Amino acid sequence: MTMKLYRHRGAVYREAADRDRDAVPVPESYQDLRFYHGTPNSEAGEKILQDGELRPGTSDLSSMAPVSGRVYLTPSLAYVIPYVCGGVCDSNTVKSLVERGGQRGYLFVIQSDALHDLLPDEDVLGQLICADHWLRETFERQIRDHYPDYEQMADDARYEAMVGYEEDDPDFNYEEFALEYNFQENLYDCKFPEVALAGKFLLKHMDDEELVELLEDLEGDRSSALSHDEPVRWSEAWRFDKRLAPKLKSDGSNFFQLAERVA
Repeated sequence: MTMKLYRHRGAVYREAADRDRDAVPVPESYQDLRFYHGTPNSEAGEKILQDGELRPGTSDLSSMAPVSGRVYLTPSLAYVIPYVCGGVCDSNTVKSLVERGGQRGYLFVIQSDALHDLLPDEDVLGQLICADHWLRETFERQIRDHYPDYEQMADDARYEAMVGYEEDDPDFNYEEFALEYNFQENLYDCKFPEVALAGKFLLKHMDDEELVELLEDLEGDRSSALSHDEPVRWSEAWRFDKRLAPKLKSDGSNFFQLAERVA
């Protein structure tokens, strides 16, 4: 069952990144923003330094995996700092943070003029649906227009949940669970993996005009995560000693005073 589940997901959700379309233009309202990418892994950070750019990585086929072939960015320091530390900086021990990738994390700054094809992060899309944003109406229309894909997505989520329950409960009843399972109900209750899968479903089926409208709508929310197609040149690189994590403010406002600029 698990092998079948992952094979289905690869067929459907890799298309979120691979579908044939023109680049989604970056809205003018984004031109004054700086974007950030963080990694807690010292080796990965040094590799990005050497490359001079952020390169899209590959992804596994799990529902929670990032969309393959895209670089993830955010205009929010508060959002990116846990990615530099390897966890929430002020609620994890320094020892545990260092164990996640080494003593030093890296933050890379990207100027907006280096970007040409932005998409909202799939989890952001799913969370907007569950929050009853106008995107919920778009999602329900896309279900009607692409019902076979929706059915397969719901099957993937149900089977994944079944596998998890079976591991926890040897007496788990598959048939009863399958009858009671409701993808949309779980999504509207903001549960995962439904949130992540619904976001990937929208990335696959929304047209470019809708995506630009959504990006403009999100511009006021500087905490949103985004993804970019193809490599991205960074303009600044900062190295952070995780032993200083307890001194970091939660909004990241003192990060550049504590970190070391290395490029």
